Amino acid sequence: MAQTDFRQIKRLSTISKAPPRSRMQAATELARLEAERDRLLRELSLLEARRRVAASALSDTESRAKQIHAMLDTYGPGEGARS
Repeated sequence: MAQTDFRQIKRLSTISKAPPRSRMQAATELARLEAERDRLLRELSLLEARRRVAASALSDTESRAKQIHAMLDTYGPGEGARS
């Protein structure tokens, strides 16, 4: 059984929508589109902030992993191991 991709259906219904016929309909559509644009810009800004935080955390983690690798490389065989 195939799953329905509702995002694609929404896109198709938006594409097939008739263009506004009156000035009022055009103004309403414009207001809706501008509100959607603003929402998407806010969402993009939040995602960019999350990306920066994740990149910083990744850098810290990689740096710590390198320190641990260097520390392990300085130990001799069996050194620091529990008996």
